[in-house]
Amino acid sequence: MNDPQTAARDGWSVALIISGLGAGGAERVVSHMAGYWVETGRSVSVITFEPPGAMPFFPLAPGVRLTQLDLLRPAAGRIDGVAANAGRVFALRRALREADPAVVVAFTSRVNVLTVLAARGLGRPVIIAERTNPMLVPQGRLWRAMQRAVYPLADRVVLQSERVATCLPERVRRRAAVIPNPVF
Repeated sequence: MNDPQTAARDGWSVALIISGLGAGGAERVVSHMAGYWVETGRSVSVITFEPPGAMPFFPLAPGVRLTQLDLLRPAAGRIDGVAANAGRVFALRRALREADPAVVVAFTSRVNVLTVLAARGLGRPVIIAERTNPMLVPQGRLWRAMQRAVYPLADRVVLQSERVATCLPERVRRRAAVIPNPVF
């Protein structure tokens, strides 16, 4: 099953990946998407990097499975950062295998990179949602390089505007869909 639209439409399970469920816009969208999909009969897992017991700012609907991986510790330098991110990839891969979703949807730049890497070889379509404007929210050189290398591996890239699409390489734009923020 490599078509994300068919998988979601046919009642398959969905895993939504985000670093945390604080008071941000992407977090609000995850909460609403999870609630909508549970209401339509899908099995929904939300996987975060937060410690167990962290309370979502926006409530999750009953029936949404929340998995908190406790992966937010700060890095003590570049080497530790690389090791921490490798650990995040492996922990996320384990969580994805356990959740066994038909479709994986990741949110925010760094989580997108880690999710695409974690899902490689699992045979599940991965949709990444770029929630920032790269012109206004700069990433470090290493993360920009990782995005350039990894974003083309995603099945779809969701952007909030056409202008953000112009910031991406052509090979990523071919996989992009512009979906503006929902109005709640």
